[in-house]
Order: sequence, then structure tokens, then C-alpha cells
Amino acid sequence: MLDWFVAMGAGAGGGAIVEGVVLWGKLNAWREDRQQVRATGKGDPPGLLDYIDVYPDTLVALTRVVIGAVAGVLLSDQLTGWMAAVVVGASGPALLRRFGTARSATAIQPIEEEPLLTEGGGA
Repeated sequence: MLDWFVAMGAGAGGGAIVEGVVLWGKLNAWREDRQQVRATGKGDPPGLLDYIDVYPDTLVALTRVVIGAVAGVLLSDQLTGWMAAVVVGASGPALLRRFGTARSATAIQPIEEEPLLTEGGGA
């Protein structure tokens, strides 16, 4: 079992790692497009703000970090190490989505099936 504050911090770190990977992808695409424009000499190189929308991207990043922290806290009793909490934080949005759509066993209606054999022994 992991302390809740360690799970929260590691979960937030997992969310931040995912957002760092997303940002790296955007920066890499920007760099490649700039290099292509410079190599061909046609047009002006694109600006960074063509690839990063500062306010929405920042809000999404902060939200992912918070969701990672929440997922870490919610699952802190199930976690045995900080690395597991990082993984939980990185997958926080998917885990919390599963919690929101999960149904309890009593809410699942059993499927009523016809008996395979009749009383006379025939099918």
C-alpha cells in the first residue's frame, strides 16, 4: 500500500509525463515543417503558435496532471510502489472513464435463456 500523498504526487507526475510526450510530438512536427520549408526555400517557416494553442493546451495539461493525481489517490490502497502510481497517473483519464461507465453486479440484468432440454428429454 502506498501513502496517499506519494500516490498523488507520482500520479500527477505520470500525467505530466504524458503531456510532455504530447508537447514533444507537436514540437517535433513544427521543427520538421520548418526544416522542409527551409530546404525548399518556398514560403515562410511556420511559427510555433501554428502548432501549440497556448491556453487550451495548458488547460488540458493541467487537467491531465490533476486527473493523474486523483487517480493515484483513488487507487493508493491498490498500489505497492511509486512506479505503479506513475503508470496509474499516466492512464488516469482512461481509468476514471472506466469508473464512470462501470456497472455494479446488481445492475446487470441476467439473460433469460430457453432451457436446452425439455422435460421429456428431447431437445
